[in-house]
Amino acid sequence: MTCRKCKARMEQLAHIAHGKRKFRCPKCGKHRMQEGKAKKDRKARSTKLDH
Repeated sequence: MTCRKCKARMEQLAHIAHGKRKFRCPKCGKHRMQEGKAKKDRKARSTKLDH
């Protein structure tokens, strides 16, 4: 991710809040948040019951 203000490459911070990743620009100190990946829906496995 690049900074919108100074176009420098931003570094990712270790803290993840609300499912988002936080980045900080090393030059101007500006912060940005990026959405996390959406979780995939799992289909329930059908089970056959033998009576």
